[in-house]
Amino acid sequence: MWRISAALAVAVAALPAFSQELPDLSRVRGIPPPLGRIDDVLRPPPEGGLPADERVAVGRLAGCEEPQALFLTRFVSGAALAASQIQAWLESKGPDAPLGLERRLFGGRPRLAEAVRRAQSGVPTEEVPCPPLPLLDGWKLRAKRAPARLCRGERAGPGGIHAFVEQGGTGSSRPKLSTLPASRSLSPRPFEGGARPGRKAVSVTALVHLSPAPLGRAERCRPRLSAVLFDEGGHARLRYHADYGAALSVELLGDGRLTVELTFDEASAVFKPSASEIRVKRSN
Repeated sequence: MWRISAALAVAVAALPAFSQELPDLSRVRGIPPPLGRIDDVLRPPPEGGLPADERVAVGRLAGCEEPQALFLTRFVSGAALAASQIQAWLESKGPDAPLGLERRLFGGRPRLAEAVRRAQSGVPTEEVPCPPLPLLDGWKLRAKRAPARLCRGERAGPGGIHAFVEQGGTGSSRPKLSTLPASRSLSPRPFEGGARPGRKAVSVTALVHLSPAPLGRAERCRPRLSAVLFDEGGHARLRYHADYGAALSVELLGDGRLTVELTFDEASAVFKPSASEIRVKRSN
C-alpha cells in the first residue's frame, strides 16, 4: 500500500502580522510509514455475524459484484492512530525536528489530542448530516466544522456518510436532531424543531464517507473512504482519505491558512514535508 503515492496536508496556524513567510521544512525529518492503519478495514462479510460494538457497512458498492464488509469503526481508529503519529512527530526533538510547528498549528492548545480522544470514544449513530456536506473529487470530506444538524433516514446501500457521536456532549459541535420520513431517505431537508423529546443531545466526534471506486477503474471492488475527526469545539483537526486503488492522503488542520504537505518519497521511504498556503474562500 505504501508504494502508492501518498500526501499529508497539515493546516497550521496563521503567522503573526509581522511574519507571513512560509516555514522552510526542507531539512525537517519525515514520517515513516505506515501512517495510520487501513489494512483491517476492508474484509469479506463475516459468516458468524457482525460485532455489536463496531459500525460495519455490508453490501455491494456500485460496480462491484462481490459483497464487502467495511469496518468503519476501525477506519476511524486508523485515522486516530495517524493523528497520534503526527503528534509524536510534532513533539520530536533534534536538529531535524519540526520545532515550533505545533505552536503554529494550535497556539499551544491540545487540539489534536482532543480529536484523538473523542474519536476513540465516539459511537456510531444512524443519523446523518443534513444538508449534505461538501466533497472534493466526489468522495473526500471537506468539512471544517462538525455538522450543526443530524437527520434520520433509510440508507439505500452501504455507501454515504456515517456519523460517530459522543452521547451527552456539551461542546459547540452538538447538532440538532431531526427526523426524515422513510420516503425521503437521506433528504437534505430536515424537519425543524431541534432535538426529539426524550433524546439526549449528541456531539459529533467523527464522520466517514464511503464511496465506490471511480468509473473507468479496472478494479471496481476497491472503495474509497474519507474520515474527519473533530475537537471539543467542533473544529475539524484531521482529514484522512484512503483510496484502496490509488493514494492515501491526510490533512491536519490548524487555526490558520498555512498548510504543510507530507508526500511519500519512495527513495527515502518517508513522508517528506513542504509548506504552502491554503486559499480560504470568504463566506458570510
